[in-house]
Formats: sequence, structure tokens, C-alpha cells
Amino acid sequence: KLITIPGQTVTDFAAGGQHSLLLTSAKDLWAMGTNDNGQLGDGTVVAKSTPIKIATGVAGMAASVSHSVYLKADGTLWTVGGNDEGQLGNGNRVDQHTAVQIATNVIDVAAGNHQTLFVKSDGTLWGTGDLYNNGTLTSTPIQIATGVQTVAAGAYHSLFLKTNGTLWSVGFNNNGQLGNGNTTTQTTPVQIATNVKA
Repeated sequence: KLITIPGQTVTDFAAGGQHSLLLTSAKDLWAMGTNDNGQLGDGTVVAKSTPIKIATGVAGMAASVSHSVYLKADGTLWTVGGNDEGQLGNGNRVDQHTAVQIATNVIDVAAGNHQTLFVKSDGTLWGTGDLYNNGTLTSTPIQIATGVQTVAAGAYHSLFLKTNGTLWSVGFNNNGQLGNGNTTTQTTPVQIATNVKA
């Protein structure tokens, strides 16, 4: 079925466990799908089968199993939804049905199953929730690395690209997803490539 948002063009999207986020040319963020943890950010836990607008002035977003994260054009980072492992980064482990701001000066964001990762304008990488990258469970963001330009999150592992072109991986490695030649979980990042652009 064709999804339309009158007067706007969808320019980017993110897929969570059973919900979706859509970003339009007007920098409006729309959400649809499962909402049992409040991950749509409309203040309810009622599922939506058509898109609803939940934020304006949005520059980027990420979606996971039960939570959503979005980055506004002013560099503020907002989280909403499931928070059982502290992945919303607001200092508790209670689900949020409306978005809460957790950081400023953010340039990139990623969401894993129960973690939120973000890069600040100074190149520092931060995370909150069940941080498979260092075995830590935290409900407030902690710094993980420096010199980072972008980050990506799988279900239980993470990758980040440094400004010097090196690629690093960390977390669960049961299927060799870290790319470091073994299947041992890494609680500290390992470098797996050089001269990487994206």
C-alpha cells in the first residue's frame, strides 16, 4: 500500500521491531506501527496503522525493538518508548510515552535492541542502556570513545568509524559479526579495518 503524507515527500526512514519512522522534506518526523512501549511518542500505547506526526525540525532518527531516537537540527537528542535497560538515557528505567531530551551537540545516532549510541560534535561517542560494547548497564549516557565520526548498532553489537578512517567493532560476537577473526564477545572495541569511508 502506498503511504502518503499530504504536501510532503519522505526523504528518510527507520525501521524498528514493529514500528517505523518517516522523515519528510519539511523535517517533520512521522511514526506508525506497534506502540506498546510508547515508541511512537504520541503519549499513548495505542498502535497506529497510518503515520502520525510526532516532531518537527528533525535531522535524523533511529528505531529499535521498543524505542525510538531522533536528532533535531539544533543538535538536541530525544528518546521515547521502552526503557527497561535504561536505553532512553534519562536516568531511570521507566518507559516514556512522550520524548525526553538527553543530549546536546549531537551529530549522529544509532539504536540497538536495548541501547542508544550517539556521536557529539567534538567526536566523542556516548551510549546508554545495555552497552554490549563494555558490559555496562547504565540509564544515563557514558562516554565510550573519542575521534568518532559515525556509529551503527546491531541487535547486540556496535560499529563505529573514526575520523582517521579506522573501523572498530564491539559487543556480542557469537556469529563472527565483529569481523575480528573469532567468535568471542568483545567488551572493549577492536579495530577491524582501515581507510574506511562509510
